[in-house]
Amino acid sequence: MDQDQINVNIDATFRIKRDEIPSRKQQYERLWLFATVLAEAGLSIEKWHPGEAGDAKTSLMHQAFTAAGPTEDALALAEHDADARFHTIGVWNGVEGKGGVAFLTNYTDKGVSTMKLQSVGAPQFFSYKVIAKIVEGVARIWPTLTIEVGPFKYFSQNQVFPDRPGVGWMLYLPRILTPIEVPEARALIPVEGSDGRRGTLIVSETEDVFDVESVEHIRNANTIEIRLADQDFLPRYRDL
Repeated sequence: MDQDQINVNIDATFRIKRDEIPSRKQQYERLWLFATVLAEAGLSIEKWHPGEAGDAKTSLMHQAFTAAGPTEDALALAEHDADARFHTIGVWNGVEGKGGVAFLTNYTDKGVSTMKLQSVGAPQFFSYKVIAKIVEGVARIWPTLTIEVGPFKYFSQNQVFPDRPGVGWMLYLPRILTPIEVPEARALIPVEGSDGRRGTLIVSETEDVFDVESVEHIRNANTIEIRLADQDFLPRYRDL
């Protein structure tokens, strides 16, 4: 597997009411909280740039965060870009291609809201233990219903149930699971959600980064999905 092409995405879903949609400043503050989680994984909090700048060159002229919080520049750009119909804010690390990382939130009261992180060839995301800490951070910041971790290709082409969350490398569900219920899991990590509810991060591979070209990796993730669905533990997206 060419590590330069390793694609690790984190997709979290949650629901929110219209009167709970945060302001642009509050949205940025939550992104900053997530940036502090990523800083523990080795991604400098001062290396993020606002996605609302219009183009890459302009974005690189602005810093999204400092150790104290979102910058005035980033907040001003977000307010300037604000559209009452959309509630999306994102940042990136200024790298295109290998080593590139970006994350954003999209809030809506008409379905599930999302927090998404995308990375390409970023070694900070090659350890399942590091990813587990990041997932714990996501669950603390947003009231997550599911968190899916893995390469885009798995979720678009290889998961068993297109209408349900996929396991991929990892899947967080807001319920306690045991090895008896999911014997194929390589690890089951307890995670506490933002509301104090206990959940579980199901890990399908611990020895290596999940490889979408590996028959064994695909088979194990698929088996876990079937196991969860058979026990009615894997919800349909429409029921989230």
